[in-house]
Amino acid sequence: MTKPPGLPGFLLSLLVIIIAGAACFALIDAALFAIAYGAQGQAGVRALAGMFDLSRLGALSGANATALFALAAMLYASIIGGVLIAARLWGGRSFRDLVAWHGPYPQWRMRYWPWLLAIPLYHLVAGTLLRLLYPEISMNLRLPAEALALGLSFLAIVILAPLAEELFFRGWLYGALRARLSANVAIFVCAFVFAIAHWDGMGLYPIAVFAPGLVLTIIRERTGSAKATFLVHAIYNFAGWIGLAAISIIGG
Repeated sequence: MTKPPGLPGFLLSLLVIIIAGAACFALIDAALFAIAYGAQGQAGVRALAGMFDLSRLGALSGANATALFALAAMLYASIIGGVLIAARLWGGRSFRDLVAWHGPYPQWRMRYWPWLLAIPLYHLVAGTLLRLLYPEISMNLRLPAEALALGLSFLAIVILAPLAEELFFRGWLYGALRARLSANVAIFVCAFVFAIAHWDGMGLYPIAVFAPGLVLTIIRERTGSAKATFLVHAIYNFAGWIGLAAISIIGG
């Protein structure tokens, strides 16, 4: 079994992930423009370029929302590609072990269900507190009502984001930490880095995701599988997505 990288190797792997991820992003971008050109010629290329004009991306509505979530989906897909490429370069055929993506999905037991049922409650409480304490961020806790943008938000938030984050944090990062630290220290460090990676400028979102990140890392330690944490993470994000989508649709 291939050992996770040490600190120098891990730092080098971050560079590899960035370069490989950027290459994946460029390939996805090129494929989209090729499809646009094949469908509508130069007009399609100009329309796609205008859609991704970063200077006009802001409000979560219409074409802006579609472009924002399309970019988010592309970014997360690129991170997935970058992590897998780095793992493959480091571990060869055993690269799945380095990101804890091996074996079948663990079977769920009855004792796990209370944790899963607590996810919607956590979202409800955290979202309500944020709205009460900081009304100015309420607009950031909404999703677009347009069908295409809403579908892209589901792809980015519920599927690609959990997969990218679990492969990197609970797979690549936690494996490197756990090879050299005790379980408790590795769990805390991984959850802390995961929270900091969600920095929002106000420090609210990292606080909100630290507890879920801690639970996910404990699951990773106990099951030895990032597949298990991906499943829980996807359910967690889906619960939040459903709540935000309902608020957006009902509220118009």
